Amino acid sequence: MGFISITDQQPPFTVNPWCRCSNQRKNMSASVAKLAILAVIQAPDGDDFIGNQALHLVLGHPLLAWTICAARDAHLVSHVVVVTNNALIAQTAKDYGADCLFPFPEELSWQRIKTTETLNRAIQEWEQIKQLRFDAVVELSLLTPLRDGADVDRALEKLMQPSVEAVVSVSEFSPPPEPITLSADGGQIISHQATSYHSVQGDSPQKYFAPNGAILAMRRNLIVEQHQCFGHNPHVVVLSPLRSVAVRSVGEIPWVESLLRDGHSGNRPAKKEMVTIERHIQGGRPLVLVTVNMSFLPKMRAEIAQVVDCIFAYGADRQTIVEILPHVDAWLCSPVPPYLMDGALLELAPRLKIVATPSTGSNHIDRIWCQQKGLEVACLKDTAVVNSIYASSEFTWGLIMTVVRRIHMAIARVRQNYWRDVENELRTVEFHGKTMGIIGYGRIGGNIARYAHAFRMNIIAYDPYKTIQETYVQQATSAMAVLQQADCLLISVHLDDTTRGMVTEGWYAAMKPGAIFINISRGEIIDEAALLRYLSNGHLSGAALDVISDEYLSDKRQHPVLCYARSHENLVVTPHIAGLTVDSEYKAAKFAFDAILRTLKLGNDPS
Repeated sequence: MGFISITDQQPPFTVNPWCRCSNQRKNMSASVAKLAILAVIQAPDGDDFIGNQALHLVLGHPLLAWTICAARDAHLVSHVVVVTNNALIAQTAKDYGADCLFPFPEELSWQRIKTTETLNRAIQEWEQIKQLRFDAVVELSLLTPLRDGADVDRALEKLMQPSVEAVVSVSEFSPPPEPITLSADGGQIISHQATSYHSVQGDSPQKYFAPNGAILAMRRNLIVEQHQCFGHNPHVVVLSPLRSVAVRSVGEIPWVESLLRDGHSGNRPAKKEMVTIERHIQGGRPLVLVTVNMSFLPKMRAEIAQVVDCIFAYGADRQTIVEILPHVDAWLCSPVPPYLMDGALLELAPRLKIVATPSTGSNHIDRIWCQQKGLEVACLKDTAVVNSIYASSEFTWGLIMTVVRRIHMAIARVRQNYWRDVENELRTVEFHGKTMGIIGYGRIGGNIARYAHAFRMNIIAYDPYKTIQETYVQQATSAMAVLQQADCLLISVHLDDTTRGMVTEGWYAAMKPGAIFINISRGEIIDEAALLRYLSNGHLSGAALDVISDEYLSDKRQHPVLCYARSHENLVVTPHIAGLTVDSEYKAAKFAFDAILRTLKLGNDPS
């Protein structure tokens, strides 16, 4: 790979952090977002590095899957196609959500023909298949699994600037004694003598950059009409060296896996899920839509199908739900749907009598609209059954132990091949004698108080709606009294108009220096931006969250909390799984279905 010139005609380049502001994508020009952009991944049947490299597993997924993930996650890419002459690679591509050009003509061997020729042929064939003309093309190397969708979008955004016809990804490096140059005739090396190359200069030391092969974006006319990939003056997008790492041998896979585990990429490959809509319709019975996951509760699924007509549609997207709703009498919904159950959606179900959610929280449902329309909403809050569910409380205590004792860091250090040589990073404190502060003394708050008491902690709690009976708990008269005394603070309140935004920056400022903050309620209850500031400046030594704001958004990668957590070990975030046990989910689902049966007057009253 050769050097690339970074000239004064281009702006200075700095390596962007992993996350970009989410508004940056939101503010993309409409003209860019509407362009037809094709991502091409060339995956031949073996090469000079490792045979069938596309199929080698990296963290349990084929190497190819990581690049497909990057292409699919790029907001500006409209089509993703894998070009291969191998049937297994073609099937793997389809499994992970990409289209495929297979079989590709044998005469176009990757060892004998320039990349430009195979790329050109792939573009034109895919245009003929899709009956459209692409505006731009981005070629992604399957060997670079850490480059992700955000990187691809940055390259494409630059490509759409006036007079830019090609963008190549580069990374910083230390120049070897005999550098080589990059030609403009399609990427071939034409000289091993560097006549000139430039670096970013100024007050900082010189920096040298070279193409890394991860991303090559170009206007269609450049590759199809001029048979070139780079043009005469390719612009660049800078990737960090770690994001540019290429897997060129099987021996490099463990290192790459370590980088991926440590959060150096936003890629999260997954096989394309085939959502199965399962209907049990006999006719003459009420129709219940079930979108909560019941794959692990076959007996309960059978019981539901015996009593009512039902449609199981876990994982279905909003459009599919829209098509089903007009015929639905009751909805047993997921507590974490990938869409908001707002008035615009619910009004499409004129027969709907009840929405039942197997959760204490209900911020995924527009309860104000439901109240105005007389639509019943059933949730676990303030019910007798909720007191028989312990999963969330147990998980919360696990989060507390993880952050206080830095268990997550200890596990990471072992994966990084460290042992007691990093003990100073992992030395913490005992629970004995420390103070647990609890805001909201409901089911979870009360259970955490009992767990903390078993660890011989002092406990102080504030809940203006409860009279605490336990003698080992000091009931505070204000939240501020708890904040000022707690070594570890738990927020366990229900989200409503009185608690939305309750935890302000002032709360963090009032906490003891070095305290731990835990939130398992809802992300909308706390000022997340202020929490990140107080973690960053060291006032809080750590935090753990099982919830974030705006969880209904399908793409959470650019969420500020998750961005911070990827690069800071003093914040632990889990994906809203505190209640995720077979036992608790069965109890919650049974409660929700019993509520539906009562509303539909089908008996089975659990009381």
